[in-house]
Amino acid sequence: MKRTLLDRLGWAVAGALAIALIGALAGVVQGGPLDPPAPPASTLPLVEPRTPIRQPATAADFPIVISAPGSYYLAENITGVAGKDGIQIAADAVTLDLDGFALVGVTGAGAGIGGGLRRNVSVHNGSVRQWDGGGINGDFVDSTFEDLRLLSNNTGGISTNGDSLVSRVVATNNGGYGIRMGNSYGSGGVIRDSTASGNSLDGILVLGRVLVVGNTSINNWAVQIHVLNSGNRIDSNNVERLVAAEFGLAITVETGNNVIIRNSIRGVNSDVSVVPGNTLGQLENAGTPISNPWANIVY
Repeated sequence: MKRTLLDRLGWAVAGALAIALIGALAGVVQGGPLDPPAPPASTLPLVEPRTPIRQPATAADFPIVISAPGSYYLAENITGVAGKDGIQIAADAVTLDLDGFALVGVTGAGAGIGGGLRRNVSVHNGSVRQWDGGGINGDFVDSTFEDLRLLSNNTGGISTNGDSLVSRVVATNNGGYGIRMGNSYGSGGVIRDSTASGNSLDGILVLGRVLVVGNTSINNWAVQIHVLNSGNRIDSNNVERLVAAEFGLAITVETGNNVIIRNSIRGVNSDVSVVPGNTLGQLENAGTPISNPWANIVY
């Protein structure tokens, strides 16, 4: 009898200990963290916010002056006023995204976008039209102008300086040249994949050390591609002389040490005027086997 009672007590104690152990383990599990750890803090620098540009409240608020480096964008169309530029870039290292909007001039307005000697400027993605002082008219160096439409601006579509890139720009029906690139402060530049048509003066005008490649220049009232100085490469462009024009040819090169190759020229051979001292791919007529891979094709 005693033995049975002791056995029962032993089993009871063992059961109690087992229940206590299970409870303790359950407490450990229930008390532990259930949520995953938070992600580590980012070590990337914060992105600088862009600054919006809106229509000024009054004419006295023109021009809109960008006076500090940074990134800016149009938040709406901007309509200018007589006697003033639309936007003046007065700092280096400025990016201006037109964001699909337009800078629209009025009679007597200045330039759509103007600036003095400025470096590392980028303007892209929008249109500039109807400015009497020109569409983009500045002394920009080391700068980029892409995906722009420059329409019906007096005194020219775009004028920029050396070491710059003009790409995928359409310059049409401007009152002066379509696209002009100088070299006063730089050592080169590129005009590529762009179109100049219906402009009152030259379609594309370059002043030295510029690669002009893959462009279309047609029906401008002066020269379609006009080269004034040395060190330019005029390569793989499509040009057409406006037959009704009193002046101007398809391609005119006025000084030596340039390369003119692989262009397609609608007209006749005499539409190309190149002074001696240049590398000129021979002029071959379309419809005949091309004998020289560097030839300019007249069709």
